[in-house]
Amino acid sequence: MEKLQFNKKRFNEGYAIYYTIGQAFFIIGFLFIVLVLILPANTFSIPDELSAVVCGYLICSIAGFPILTIVKIGKKRLLVDSELKISKKKLYYNMIKERICPSLGGVEERYIFQVDSIVSVKVTRRYYCVTGEISMEIINNGRLLEKKNITMVRIPNSYEGIERMIQDE
Repeated sequence: MEKLQFNKKRFNEGYAIYYTIGQAFFIIGFLFIVLVLILPANTFSIPDELSAVVCGYLICSIAGFPILTIVKIGKKRLLVDSELKISKKKLYYNMIKERICPSLGGVEERYIFQVDSIVSVKVTRRYYCVTGEISMEIINNGRLLEKKNITMVRIPNSYEGIERMIQDE
């Protein structure tokens, strides 16, 4: 089996596109509002009816950009540490679902998907939806919590060479 590497460009254009658009929305809004507030009052003035909206948007921009950035970085770290391997008609995906690192001990939950035979692959902007015979294991801190068979798994569009999965089908 060949291990696929994480690709930051694919991550930003595919899986994290909504986070990237949100970041741009908040940056543009923040810059626009700062420019409006910096310009002299005789050049441009905000009507009284819109002042509450402008102030609300400024507060959302100041709070929203860091929150979206933290979520995007967290998702990226989980995907970088996950492992995806493919070969002809087989797929192994060791996905880190959740990682909490407090000072007294951490929690790490992994979902391990083993696809024995790929029936079909549906491509969306964010995911590759793989259907077939799939066994799923949920592991929490090294202990097996659950093992079951499922029919579909969604793999984030963030790995280099994942298109070969479709070609091998």
